[in-house]
Amino acid sequence: MMTAARLIGATLAFALLSGCAPTGLYNWGSYEKDLYLYYKDPQNIDEYSAELASIVEDDTKADRVPPGMYAEYGYILYEQGDIEKAREYFVKEKEKWPESAAFMDLAIQNLTGGITPQYDTAEPTDGDQS
Repeated sequence: MMTAARLIGATLAFALLSGCAPTGLYNWGSYEKDLYLYYKDPQNIDEYSAELASIVEDDTKADRVPPGMYAEYGYILYEQGDIEKAREYFVKEKEKWPESAAFMDLAIQNLTGGITPQYDTAEPTDGDQS
C-alpha cells in the first residue's frame, strides 16, 4: 500500500511540475499567423514589425529566439528604412546562429550597397557569336 501511495505521489508531482515547463525549445509566438497576415496585406508592416519585436525582445532574455527570427526582424526593419537597426539584428542572427554567417554577411553588405553584380559587359567577338 505504501508503494502505491508513493507511486501516485510521484506521478502527481511529475504532472504538476511538467505543466510549468516550456512547451518547446523556441518561442515562435504568433509568428505563423502574423506572417500570413503580413503576406496577405503588406500594408500591415507596422503591426508585423511590432509582433516580431515582442518575440525577439521577450525571448532574448530567456535565450529562446528561434533560428532566423533576428534576420526576419532585421529585414522588416530594413523595409521600414531603419538600416542601422537592421544591421544590428543581422549581426545578432550571425552571432546566435553561426551557420547563417555567410548569408548574414551578404545581407549586411547589401545594406550599404557593398555588393554589385558581376556581369560580363564585354562586347562579343566574332568567335563568340552563335
